Amino acid sequence: MELSRKSTIVVILSFFMLLLLAAVIHHQLSLIQMETYRSYPSILFVGLLYFPAGVVLGLFQFLSQKNKQGKWAVQYLYLLGLGIPCLYLMNYTTLHFYLFPLPEFLAIPLLSANNSPLFGLLLGLIVSSSVYKR
Repeated sequence: MELSRKSTIVVILSFFMLLLLAAVIHHQLSLIQMETYRSYPSILFVGLLYFPAGVVLGLFQFLSQKNKQGKWAVQYLYLLGLGIPCLYLMNYTTLHFYLFPLPEFLAIPLLSANNSPLFGLLLGLIVSSSVYKR
């Protein structure tokens, strides 16, 4: 089923507004980190800031299946197979020091780049697109 033009515009505007809001909060957290030399709030919450934008991005599939006949179901293999690695990589900066770190040739690129927003967005997309109607 095709989405209406109005709902498509609402989803796209919601996505960009959430993305803009997440970028502003991310910048504020970075400023706090530079002023206080405490990386705790920044590295823990940056990935979670972009999670709602990913959920909104996955609403296209969710809304297209809303009017179908059938029961709602969850693709557990898709959710666990892609969601857990994204959750781990979203919080890798924190988990590297407390749990099991990756080998050094993989850890250095992940620690040097700020991948938390990307994996937060991807995790939101995976969560919202794993729900479907049979």
